[in-house]
Amino acid sequence: MSIVIFIDQLAKTLARTFLEPGVHYHLLGNIFGLTLHQNNGVAFGFFSWLPQRISIPLFAVITLLAAIYIMFFYRSIPLDKTLPRISLMLILGGALGNLLDRILIGRVTDFLDIARFEPTYENIWPVFNLADFFIISGVITLFILLLLDRNFGKKTPSDKPVQLP
Repeated sequence: MSIVIFIDQLAKTLARTFLEPGVHYHLLGNIFGLTLHQNNGVAFGFFSWLPQRISIPLFAVITLLAAIYIMFFYRSIPLDKTLPRISLMLILGGALGNLLDRILIGRVTDFLDIARFEPTYENIWPVFNLADFFIISGVITLFILLLLDRNFGKKTPSDKPVQLP
């Protein structure tokens, strides 16, 4: 999880340092690039109208409650189930990375842009960041695991704690 937070924060710091606000940088053809955007809301800018004195504590509490739930869920997954455990750490690391942004700079730095860049800029998807990517990747992986493994999340007799005499 700490590597997820580190990568996210490093990428956001680089974006704030080297990208100009409002300038669209093409990376892959006419579909993907970088655009620096400071997001005061949550996912895709929802609730950006809330004053920061309300939004930062509110989003912090929501994130911390979700983190507690994820940690309890993580502990219930058997050690040999690495993919669901990694998925939960991606979700938790991404959520904490965005929370760190809110606490340190008062907003979340977004910079990954899926858009049509030529002949004129046309946004296809809201600008996002690596934390968002990690969260979505973890959620999609868990969803696929739930669809494919009917016993996912169910305790089996071998999952019971060891009883000492």
